Amino acid sequence: MKLELEKDEIKKQEEEYRKKEAEIAEKERLEPWNVDTIGHEAFSTSRINKISDKKYEPPKMTEEEEGARMKAFFAANEDLLKEFGALKGLDASEKFLLEHPQLASDFSASFLTIEALNLAMEFKDEEMCQMAEQCVIIQYLLELAKTLHALATNTNVIKNFFKKFKAADPSYMKMFHQEVEGFRDRLRKRGKDKREAAIAEYEAEEKAKRIAASPGGLDPQEVYESLPQPMREAFDSQEVARLQAVAESMDREVFAYHFQRCIDSGLWIPDANANKEKSEDTSVSSSHTQAEATLEL
Repeated sequence: MKLELEKDEIKKQEEEYRKKEAEIAEKERLEPWNVDTIGHEAFSTSRINKISDKKYEPPKMTEEEEGARMKAFFAANEDLLKEFGALKGLDASEKFLLEHPQLASDFSASFLTIEALNLAMEFKDEEMCQMAEQCVIIQYLLELAKTLHALATNTNVIKNFFKKFKAADPSYMKMFHQEVEGFRDRLRKRGKDKREAAIAEYEAEEKAKRIAASPGGLDPQEVYESLPQPMREAFDSQEVARLQAVAESMDREVFAYHFQRCIDSGLWIPDANANKEKSEDTSVSSSHTQAEATLEL
């Protein structure tokens, strides 16, 4: 798109533009496209004028308004963004963005980052890697548009970006791939951290539920895991007689300690009609005969 000039002014500049275009094309052919040349002579004002309508300045919005816009963008373009994130190859990406130029947006980069992070949390490394590369491509496109003071959704900007990208020298592509790999590594680390945090939160919630449901405020899972091996095997068997046999063979104080913890945690529930008044010298084995019980694991 051209600046909004009068028709006679456009005609006067047309020939000058063509001459400059020829000179610039030759310069660009010989000059590498990298971070030092993007936005300098390779993209002179003569080209900028032909790409942009005007210097683009995003409207200022509140965080709430920006959040609402992002949410609406995600809802409207979710399927397209997931499809773009799975694409392989510059040709396919260029074709897709030209068909859906609205995806050339900061919101797209945010969506792809979130999706890539979710994939990292799910151990889907191959899909995450591809999504991450597509995200970096969008970010590079946005950076070029910013350099040109143009809208990234302008199809001329999109075409220009992919033309440059495909013709980029090896040093630039090496930098691109290093940035992509660095992004992937950060996603893997962040995904691992979030996964571990989610597991820890879930386990804490489950533990709180188990403790709340226990008679004496003990976690039955922790109590079970702390049991001596013979007692644990007896509980696994769900056989009262086997637990009684363990009581007779084990040190009475040790057995009594663990058995009381089993009661307090709800692993062992004495029959409601059992005699709960026991003297201190009552043996553990005799207490078994005074109560019927069920095991709950």
